[in-house]
This record gives sequence, C-alpha cells and structure tokens, in this order.
Amino acid sequence: MVLGKALTSHPDVTVVTKFGWAIDTQVKTLGDMVTDPAMVRVSLDASRKRFGRDHIDLLLMHPNDMDIATATPIFDELDRMPAEGAIGG
Repeated sequence: MVLGKALTSHPDVTVVTKFGWAIDTQVKTLGDMVTDPAMVRVSLDASRKRFGRDHIDLLLMHPNDMDIATATPIFDELDRMPAEGAIGG
C-alpha cells in the first residue's frame, strides 16, 4: 500500500506485477501454486487495489513449470482481461 500511495501522484508510471503463488500472510511464506483461473482475477483485483489503479500495465505469471492442461484455462482468463481494461493501457 505504501507503493500505491507513492504512485498516486505519478499516473504515468508503468505498473508491472505478477501472480501465481498463494501467500500465507500470517507467516509470510509462499503457499501453493495458483491453478484456479478465478484466482488470477482475484490476484489482479488485489494488485489494482494496492496500486490504486484501474488497470495493471503488465501482469506476469510467476510459476513457469505448469503443465499445458493446467495453464491453458489460466491463459484463457488472461486473454479476456485486456478487452475489459484490467490489463494494458
């Protein structure tokens, strides 16, 4: 949230973030790999809120060892987001 406050007066800054791992906020460690496409949207919306932005310029998928069957629905969800104005400028 500190970064979000700092970016408020800088709307021209490109915002890049990533998703893909659940975070246990109580012990501050990584949890399981995110494989549910709905959680991609939850993660994106949380980032938009933290950064105080209506969209994120670039969203990266952090895990890179997902099998194709698991990754395809996630990529399908990501493909919908630019048209909705959630990703990109």
